[in-house]
Amino acid sequence: MKEDWVVEWNLGHPLKEDQNHKVWRRGAVRTEKRELNLTSKELKTYKLPVKNSSVYDNLPDNEKLIFLSGVFDGEGSFGIWSKLKTKKYFACSVEMTDKDMIQRFYKFFGGCMYLCKRRKQHHKDTWRWRINGQGALSTVDKMINYLSNRRKEKFKNVVQCLKISN
Repeated sequence: MKEDWVVEWNLGHPLKEDQNHKVWRRGAVRTEKRELNLTSKELKTYKLPVKNSSVYDNLPDNEKLIFLSGVFDGEGSFGIWSKLKTKKYFACSVEMTDKDMIQRFYKFFGGCMYLCKRRKQHHKDTWRWRINGQGALSTVDKMINYLSNRRKEKFKNVVQCLKISN
């Protein structure tokens, strides 16, 4: 969602702590919570949830990581792939029909996302997020504490196999 809200205020009165203001822009209403910093006499802006935004958009990064780890645990995959049977590399991916969920992985971890055309007539098109190599190892390493024991064991085994093969 594009953020184009005015954040600077020229107010002729002092703000009370935790005072709320409404901003009108392009027909929408957004509430911003402002707090007076008494040492510098500047205003700090805290963005509160906007209508039509999801709960995920307002989570701090550590909670986004926990959320994405849960989705990855249920829908994701990781393992060792090879190119032309000569070079082996680690990769992880998530594939589903919900484009917005795949975009969350892409924005949070990087990698790439792309459309996968339907495999059978009665299937839907899907979206896939994928990250390879060191980025994939780093991604799973960030999520490992929030994954199931089965996934933790598999990751440990895959890393050992990767060390042996390289």
